[in-house]
Amino acid sequence: MKKKLNRRNKLAGWLIGAVCMMMLGGCGKKQDGTTEAVTTAEPAVVATNADAAQEPDLPMDADGYYITNDYVKTLGETINVRVAASTDADIYKLLPGGEILNRVGYNEEWTKVMVDGSTFYVYSEYVIQTEPPAGTLPDTTEEETPTDTATKSDAEKVKKIVMLDPANQAVVNAEQVEIGPNTDVTKQGASTGNVGTTLGTKESELNLTYANLLKTELESRGYQVLMTRDTDEINLSNKDRALLANDSEATVYVRIQMNFSENSSLTGVMGVCMTPDSEFNSDLYNDSYRLATRLIQGVLDNTACTNQGIYETDQMTAINWSEKPVALIKLGYLSNEEEESKLIDQDYQKEIVQGLADGLDAYYGY
Repeated sequence: MKKKLNRRNKLAGWLIGAVCMMMLGGCGKKQDGTTEAVTTAEPAVVATNADAAQEPDLPMDADGYYITNDYVKTLGETINVRVAASTDADIYKLLPGGEILNRVGYNEEWTKVMVDGSTFYVYSEYVIQTEPPAGTLPDTTEEETPTDTATKSDAEKVKKIVMLDPANQAVVNAEQVEIGPNTDVTKQGASTGNVGTTLGTKESELNLTYANLLKTELESRGYQVLMTRDTDEINLSNKDRALLANDSEATVYVRIQMNFSENSSLTGVMGVCMTPDSEFNSDLYNDSYRLATRLIQGVLDNTACTNQGIYETDQMTAINWSEKPVALIKLGYLSNEEEESKLIDQDYQKEIVQGLADGLDAYYGY
């Protein structure tokens, strides 16, 4: 009898163990059968956006995402980066644990991150807020700005002289020019830009419209404003434009452009600057990143547009040749029907321009 009981106990123990193994085998999988992450690298996954339930004091975009511009680190072994906020959406790529990404929005379930210059989505459970990468200047609030900034004498303040560069032009500059000093790598001098997919809006003309409006607004605030062009009928390479800024008294160089993507659902404002390791002008990175951040924040504060974050690259000729703090601001996507309509609306243009001017005020500390 005792041997039978022992055999029964062993059998029961084996069955319980098998059930436990089956239950554990399902961990990490969503109900639809897809696996968003394998989290063996972290004993406990901390949801970045658990605070979403506490309604953080952040603006929210039209899609229900809190707007932010900070950094998150991926958890686990690998996570899926998807083209849309759905486990049914295509996977753009897999990222290993420990990757640091620029977060531009989040809700309780999904987080918007910048990957390869575009916005993608990762499951919020598998990222956690972290410090910016080394060499990155984080955005600061007005409370963190030195209190003596507003009380500096005029002699101590940086002169508010801005070079505005409406990107593109009516004619192609086919000349091959070096993308930066001391390199043999070349690119086409300048392009005509994109054309809106719905209304046929010409980017070169729209860039100039915004630059002229911003010039008027800045001058009303006491700025001195210079322009690389005041007509669409001009033939300047992007290198020539940067050299104009270098040879001027401008203290910042701001390029204005639209955006375009094969993904017609993308919308929002994006900033572009060099990388912190640029072989051309890395010494300008901190000020350029701060300039781009301030300009984007100004636009976000005055509109309901999406934050596409900061794209850092060393492939932009005008940025590489600049000897002044420089930022390229892409104001919206001509590839999106709704955004193209907004970008040519005069009331929306005023909001954008107000935001850009506010951003420059914040950059200069006024």
